[in-house]
Amino acid sequence: MTRVARMAPGRTALVDGERRVSYGELDALSEVASGHLHELGVRPGEFVPIVLPRGADLVIAVLAVLKRGGVYSLLPPDWPKSRQELVLQQLNGRAVIAGPAATEEFAWPVLTPEDLARPAAHPPVVRVEGSDPCCVFFTSGTTGLPRGAVSPHRATARLFGRNSFIPPDRHIVIPLAAALPWDAFSLELWAGLGSGGTCVIVEEPFLTPDVLREGISRHGVNTAWATSSLFTMIVEEDLDAMAGLDLVLTGGERLSVPHVERFLRRWPDTTLINGYGPVESTVFATTHRVIIEDCRRPGGIPLGRPVPGTEVFVLDGDRECAVGDSGEICIAGAGLASSYLADSELTAEKFRTIELRSEMARVFRTGDFGRWATDSVLEYLGRRDRQLKIAGVRVEPADIERKIEKELDSVASCRVVGEPGKAGRPARLLAFCRPRRDGDPLREAIGVLRGRLAPFEVPAVVKSVAAFPLTGRGKLDERALLSELDEPRTRTPQIFPDHRGPEDLESLVSRIVAEVLERSPVASDCSLFELGLTSLSAARVCARVGTRLGMSVPMTVLLDHPDVGSFAAALRRLEPGQGEGTLPPPGESAVTRLSPMQTVLLTRDAVEPRNRTNHCLVVWRVRGAVDLDRLERAVGAVHAAHRSLRAAFVLDPRPGMHVTDIPAPPVEVLGDCEDEQSALDALRKLLGQPLEPAGADVWRVAAVRFADRNWILGVVVHHVAFDGWSEGVLADDLSEAYANGTEPTVEPAGPEPVRARHGVGDAHDRTVADLLAEAVSELRGVPELRWPESGAGPAGEPGHQVKTLSAWHVSQIDDVARRHAVTRFVVLLAGWARAMVDLTGQDDFAVGVPMVDRRLPELEKMIGCYITMLPLRFRGVALHGGSEGIRAVAGLVRAAMARSQVPFPRLAEQLHSVGSRRPPVFQTLFALQDNPEPRLDIAGAQVDFLRQSYLDLPLELHVELWPSQNGDLVVSASYRREAVSSATASGFVDRMTDVLARVGSWA
Repeated sequence: MTRVARMAPGRTALVDGERRVSYGELDALSEVASGHLHELGVRPGEFVPIVLPRGADLVIAVLAVLKRGGVYSLLPPDWPKSRQELVLQQLNGRAVIAGPAATEEFAWPVLTPEDLARPAAHPPVVRVEGSDPCCVFFTSGTTGLPRGAVSPHRATARLFGRNSFIPPDRHIVIPLAAALPWDAFSLELWAGLGSGGTCVIVEEPFLTPDVLREGISRHGVNTAWATSSLFTMIVEEDLDAMAGLDLVLTGGERLSVPHVERFLRRWPDTTLINGYGPVESTVFATTHRVIIEDCRRPGGIPLGRPVPGTEVFVLDGDRECAVGDSGEICIAGAGLASSYLADSELTAEKFRTIELRSEMARVFRTGDFGRWATDSVLEYLGRRDRQLKIAGVRVEPADIERKIEKELDSVASCRVVGEPGKAGRPARLLAFCRPRRDGDPLREAIGVLRGRLAPFEVPAVVKSVAAFPLTGRGKLDERALLSELDEPRTRTPQIFPDHRGPEDLESLVSRIVAEVLERSPVASDCSLFELGLTSLSAARVCARVGTRLGMSVPMTVLLDHPDVGSFAAALRRLEPGQGEGTLPPPGESAVTRLSPMQTVLLTRDAVEPRNRTNHCLVVWRVRGAVDLDRLERAVGAVHAAHRSLRAAFVLDPRPGMHVTDIPAPPVEVLGDCEDEQSALDALRKLLGQPLEPAGADVWRVAAVRFADRNWILGVVVHHVAFDGWSEGVLADDLSEAYANGTEPTVEPAGPEPVRARHGVGDAHDRTVADLLAEAVSELRGVPELRWPESGAGPAGEPGHQVKTLSAWHVSQIDDVARRHAVTRFVVLLAGWARAMVDLTGQDDFAVGVPMVDRRLPELEKMIGCYITMLPLRFRGVALHGGSEGIRAVAGLVRAAMARSQVPFPRLAEQLHSVGSRRPPVFQTLFALQDNPEPRLDIAGAQVDFLRQSYLDLPLELHVELWPSQNGDLVVSASYRREAVSSATASGFVDRMTDVLARVGSWA
């Protein structure tokens, strides 16, 4: 870039709306900005987060960071604040480059674009090596926080040299439209600036046909990147939008042969490059120039050959496969990431050093399945985990998809999935096909395929669909496809009259949405995103509406007005051909907003994707017969009855719950175990697998048989959709559905009950800002808890210590509570505080207390997460025990409950200390778990509830008290082994039970 700035300083580097930035100006502006970073103390190798929208200021900031030898990381400004903060903690940079509004939001120093533009001293030149870190990419940016891959300079540089897939010395004009955290943004940026070309900055969420057409006609765009799904959409909806392109780059998923062929026949002089590579190999590992003959290859469009500086191996274990043999695609060379951000364990797991061709090589195992063809190009065979076993025969869905597309002239593209059956194994194959003719039901497809495919390859169902739904990561959403088997329902069905004249605008929009979603006409006030509209299908709607009206329809209009009525109203304000205008206020969101505690739970998953702190286990022992078919129907009925169990919970674009029509989870049945303990171990291992709340994978059910006719039944539910009270609701509803043989019936989802807005006490007389300030004042500066003996390091699941307090002692506690006019909880909490003083010797500490928030009667029968977290600080009289201590603790509880409407994430943000590794408010939790025991009834069998220890913990020590049916009180301490020793936890349980046993003597 600097070379171009010297040789052709007037050449345009960036087009940002009406602003044009030349190479000379870009070099000078980034040099000044680099001077400010130098003055701040940014040194080579340090992370510099950039929280700016796509624009010239962002590019200037990126170049400034690189000129200091720093490592840039792009964080979208519309990420939730809590998510940004947690990523910023991992990056741990000296400052954040962000917009002016962020100066009061972040705990880090903020440099705005205005700050970076002020005069600064000329910084010294910094030299970097190819192995030095350059940037941090993320695997995804919409459905939960992905892991970051730290990429070195050489990884990007290798892509744009003499032997690049992009011809050198070519003046490339390319849209800058990819999502900021992805490596595709790097591809677009450096394809433009690295060639001395021009980047045209796109404001829309991604590259739509209208945006592409305008870029070509107005700015001379000649190169474009599009994911394979986006490429398919543009080919289907508006192929002429690509007129004028010299080069199209695509990839990310298997290319659809019919769409590739259609593109090549329409634009034979346009170069089409298929690129392959996970983010861990920086943009591309292989590329292939696609020609018309590739559409006849039996393996589909190939992935091609390695890019410069990259080696690709197909391995069976650590053994290299012969040509034609299938194996796992593994990548080595200069393109590999240096590490995962702040995750050395995962880095060691995914990046292995093995011996290949008599040399040691560091390779990344992709998990993709492929083979080398005889012409030395790599062919993609799908993910290993897509391989299915149907009736004892292993099948590869990708192969069947290609055959169906070849054999059925009426099918444009196809996706094959397995329908879940008993034990979680696929029972049959289902083919979802997009027909060449809109609305074609493909009724003859099965008959044709039976005569042309092997019996085990013939799908049981061929379903015509308008489009293939995608996950937030841009991949095929198989769960959403399976939901297409049921008759789709709108929230409020409405039949529109048969218009004889020009079509009414709302009717037009409704009809087009119905075409795209393959539904009946949609009511004016029905949220389109609740019906399953994705960003890609939204682009389809905008493209079709724009074509019908003869105008450009920006996708942001639909995103801001996600129902037929408000979208149509917004369209009326657009001038034909203009595609922009003054829009009315956005319509009401289709998303049920999450509580602050639910946002905390989702954010925890985002920061640590492999953690199991949100796994809520409910387990029963069954002595007697279990009708698995009846149980599976009962699971389906419960699934249909509770919104939270069939919802997707997302952080982006804003924290919310989307109710879906996803099928109920199957009852996964494991083989016989010798005894109860081995059955429990097997069940915990199975249910401990990751859940994906962003994909509506919220709960699972499993059964393990042991000792002939005995069973262990278990359910795991993500905490974002579940709490302690929900255990009893789940057990009651399962019992009733099992007894009645209930079939699942999904009723249209009604509105989510409104949560109570205020806490108790005088909270309603004060603003949230006042309460927040009061809470911050109370909790600021809480000392760190230091345990008498630290843990011995990570050791798997948390430790667990229990002891029982007799019913007689519990009655004494209740007598003390009555005398002091407080609840049992207050007395128990005072005893906990006294025991903490004895254990740690400290006289100032905080605790988190979860409180049920089901003050509305209808919530008592709902499964969901209706809790809030109250932080309490103990010091002074509250630590002394006795009557004074009880009264002081009662006052703490009342004050905390009066502040209960303060969102916990906001409080945590205010109290977080930069650089601290401890939780921001408290390190320990106290809970009185007095919910009814979940009793499951199965006719003819004895069923016992088995309370389970946690799979993982978010805090260092959890103290819980569980009342039993005979009046005893179980004192339970769960602890993270790396922080708290077994002896410390055991000593605490002993001390607390001793304190509580003597509460009756407190005056």
